[in-house]
Amino acid sequence: MAVLRELGLLVWAVHGSRTNTRPAGSGEWAGTATIYAAVVPRAWDDALGHRVRGHGYHARHVGFTEHGRQLAITEARRRTRPSRRRDTPSCKTNHPRPTAEMRGKKNNTSAPHGARPRPRRRHAVPEPYRASPSQAAHAVSVAAWIRPRVPWTQGEGLRRLAFALRPWIATGLSAADLAADLSVWRVPRRPASPASMIMARWSETTGHDEPAAAPCRGEETPCGVPPNAAFREAMDAVRARLTRLSPPVEPEPEPPGFVIRDRILASLAEADRARRTRTAEQCLTFAEWEAVCDARERAPW
Repeated sequence: MAVLRELGLLVWAVHGSRTNTRPAGSGEWAGTATIYAAVVPRAWDDALGHRVRGHGYHARHVGFTEHGRQLAITEARRRTRPSRRRDTPSCKTNHPRPTAEMRGKKNNTSAPHGARPRPRRRHAVPEPYRASPSQAAHAVSVAAWIRPRVPWTQGEGLRRLAFALRPWIATGLSAADLAADLSVWRVPRRPASPASMIMARWSETTGHDEPAAAPCRGEETPCGVPPNAAFREAMDAVRARLTRLSPPVEPEPEPPGFVIRDRILASLAEADRARRTRTAEQCLTFAEWEAVCDARERAPW
């Protein structure tokens, strides 16, 4: 620090003080630090042809001299010049190389000179996750609505979450229905990959929906009976009654940005006012408050 100050590269911007900045009676002490600012020596400006107004830390660059203008033009041309790639001597291929010879059944021979790497193979997207551009955009908007409302999905990227939700969206579920379903899943608080969990749950659901192999016709093997028409009609009546009693709630529109900003500023102002109205006793830590209570209990009446 002293060497930099002697060279003229550092100056004092704010002088520190030992005055206590903590509230009186808090039992703590903290002073103010000394703040240094970086400066440039006058000799450097003279060497580069800078015209400077002011002195010391308050000096400001206002222009160039004739010599400085020529140096600046040369530097600008050098930067705009296209750079040439230069390989190190070990990367040059101007020395002869022996041709590989095949002997026996060894597989450690070098590849031919003109061999090209095989193109990477793109994996086909499974059927339930295929979507047109408009469907993919809709899935992204649904994922953007769901992610802030379901805590365990907030660690996943928006596009990965939208990709995992595509089969569920294709079944006709709305964003509110998906958010309600995802909120009741029994999952860890912060899973490593929420998208993988959603895709695994879809695979389990489709696996249960597929018809299983017919079991052996033994006497102890139970056989399921499909619901009849009366049962289906009763279930439809129950669903209609539930819909009338509790109609689906449409998601509330997001407030504009300026409304959110005003709310944040108002909450910050309220927190600042509450902090200013606190007394020194209210600023104590828990350990200090316990010590004060013990002292009051030991004090004579």
